[in-house]
Amino acid sequence: MASIIEDADLDDDQQAKLERDFKREYQLITRDERLERIGEDIVAHYMGRGLLAKAMVISIDKATAVRTFDKVQKHWTVAVAGLCKELAAADPANKPELERRLRFFEETDMAVVVSQSQNEIEEFKKKGLDMATHRHRMVKEDLETKFKDPDDPLRIVFVCAMWITGFDVPSCSTMYLDKPMKNHTLMQTVARANRVFRTSRTG
Repeated sequence: MASIIEDADLDDDQQAKLERDFKREYQLITRDERLERIGEDIVAHYMGRGLLAKAMVISIDKATAVRTFDKVQKHWTVAVAGLCKELAAADPANKPELERRLRFFEETDMAVVVSQSQNEIEEFKKKGLDMATHRHRMVKEDLETKFKDPDDPLRIVFVCAMWITGFDVPSCSTMYLDKPMKNHTLMQTVARANRVFRTSRTG
């Protein structure tokens, strides 16, 4: 499976072949319950770490990148609400730091960055996914410049092939890998960040 998606920015036919040839493995990686836990883990890790910086989430394919974005958004909202409650009950001495972190998380922007494919809006809609909103951002905004700017609030991007190699972002401190990788692609990807968080929930 890793060899097939090694260089994958899959078109529709290639994606269908992947799903046929590795139906069981693909379903395990992409099933909703697992992605729900992955989204929860990403939010917990990102918000729980001491460093306030940028991160990249790497999924097996475009649809999974969008689904993971949706899961992270859901758990992000819950986590921010929890921080608000924590701040309200905090000791006055701890409030300035909590306020700083809360402000950072409230301002944090996220985006999906994937290559365009034919009839993608309709194809994603059949899967219950809204690609139109993501594609609008990718077309209208310079997301690459925003992500590379350490002061821009675009801090988390969701990708599957784009921006993995040959894309230097010093402010990107963490990569969340949820895609089989090997050899030079894995090494180049890991070299892009100071920290790598390998997702591993398969059950």
